[in-house]
Amino acid sequence: MQTADKRIANKHLLSHHSIYLSKHNRFTPYPLHSHQFAEINYMLKGECYELVEGEPTHLKEGNVLMIAIGCHHSIVKLNKDDLMINLIFNNRNISFQFLDETHKKDSFIYQYLYNISMKKHNVQKFILFPKNDDINGTMDDIINEYFSGYSYSSVIIDNFFNILLAKIIRNYPMIEKTIYDNHQKILVDLLTEISSHYQTISLDQLANRYGYTKQYLSSLIKKISGQTFIELRTRKRMEQAKYLLASSDYSIAEICNLVGIHNLNSFYTEFKK
Repeated sequence: MQTADKRIANKHLLSHHSIYLSKHNRFTPYPLHSHQFAEINYMLKGECYELVEGEPTHLKEGNVLMIAIGCHHSIVKLNKDDLMINLIFNNRNISFQFLDETHKKDSFIYQYLYNISMKKHNVQKFILFPKNDDINGTMDDIINEYFSGYSYSSVIIDNFFNILLAKIIRNYPMIEKTIYDNHQKILVDLLTEISSHYQTISLDQLANRYGYTKQYLSSLIKKISGQTFIELRTRKRMEQAKYLLASSDYSIAEICNLVGIHNLNSFYTEFKK
């Protein structure tokens, strides 16, 4: 029999910190509940099973589960070798000053976080992200700083948190909520592949890796993300090129080769766009 829903207020948990971290209690199941704050469950070690909005959800090591305000979930008892970190935050913790306005147009993740910041309703109540070294590294930085007790830790944590959100948006930008439920895993996997191997990845390679025909995969990517494989890959290449132009002494020709574009005229055309 399912335990009655409990709403947990953020008044006390967030009274002294901009965000609040805790190690999840491993030895007892956590009954069905919802929050008046947003939450991130980070599987630091082992695995965990949750029931989120009625959907069985399996967190493996390195997974990040983002839970919106008002989302209902329960957690099965963890084993002695499992370690999950709970990070809670509220709408005041989300700052978008470091992001370009164009991200609002084509990023479901951006809109998802924006809705939390403005206390607006999210149709999709939770998002499960796979293990990602870029995101996991910043999560680890937040955890280490939070429990260090060093001076200025609050300021450093706030900045790490903004970096964490930016990395999540950068790695998983274009997930449309209308079809997210049915294609969550394959979409996240495809975006991860493109983000990790943008210099050399091809549609043929992706199709072979996932057992699809090239035509079907091309159609699926377009349907899910609203953009073609080429557009997604080019966008990632241009983001990296912009970073290298601002932070390195490489020539434009060298940057072209580093990001996987071997035609200088094509690079100029795409970068101008």
